[in-house]
Amino acid sequence: QFLYHGATERENTRTAAYLIADRPIYRPGDTVELECYLRKIGYAVLDPEKDCAYRKLQVEIRSPRGTKVLDQSFTSTSFGSFAVSFATGPDAELGVYRVLVRDGHLSYGSALFRVEEFVKPEYKITLDTPDAPIKAGSAVECAVRANYYFGGPVADAAVKVSVTRSAHYNAPF
Repeated sequence: QFLYHGATERENTRTAAYLIADRPIYRPGDTVELECYLRKIGYAVLDPEKDCAYRKLQVEIRSPRGTKVLDQSFTSTSFGSFAVSFATGPDAELGVYRVLVRDGHLSYGSALFRVEEFVKPEYKITLDTPDAPIKAGSAVECAVRANYYFGGPVADAAVKVSVTRSAHYNAPF
């Protein structure tokens, strides 16, 4: 073992779990698909997958009210990864769910996803503005268009427009 400022190599390495969901928001009744990648991170880690292969871990999912809705064991592959599939019920609580990957009392990582009632928009709104820069305080004429995704225009729709201004910084990198 190597020493780093009085600490051993073992003390300066840890296992981290990286969780990726197939999308950030779900409807009640949808199935949440998660991929988990375990990696050993630290000063002297030569093979970050080596210690993460075939690890048995617990995955816990808690509802927005803190109720445990999943507590299941998973074993990682030879590459230190595994998949989690969780079906939300038709009456699932709405809000933010928390996913926790742990080994006993040690937590390796967590992620969040949302369950919400939502409806995909049926139409697209576009705003046609002048090509030239607009001076603050001047009047501007714009055309607002609302078309259904199947092609026809939205007729007799009420429109509310709000114009705001904010600073913009373009980073050079």
